Amino acid sequence: MPEYPPIKLYYWEGAAYETGIINAEVEGEMVEMYDAEKTVCDMVRYQKKVGMDILKEVLNTYLQRKPRNIHKLLEYASALNIGEEVNKLVTLLV
Repeated sequence: MPEYPPIKLYYWEGAAYETGIINAEVEGEMVEMYDAEKTVCDMVRYQKKVGMDILKEVLNTYLQRKPRNIHKLLEYASALNIGEEVNKLVTLLV
């Protein structure tokens, strides 16, 4: 590992890694990335790191976008063991 820039390595397995992976074309290249629902779930999981203001902005933006898939969001949240928390937040904002 180089001394600079500072790098932190993280490791996920199972549902935390596999849930919500999609293939998308970016600048003519196919890349794997997470869909919007997984990204929202990750923001909820790491809300202490990102802060409640950022989390609220992400949730509001997601809920206003078309298309959105609340069923998929709640399904992912359940698989990631944050179902109750996501359901509560979505209910407050809808």
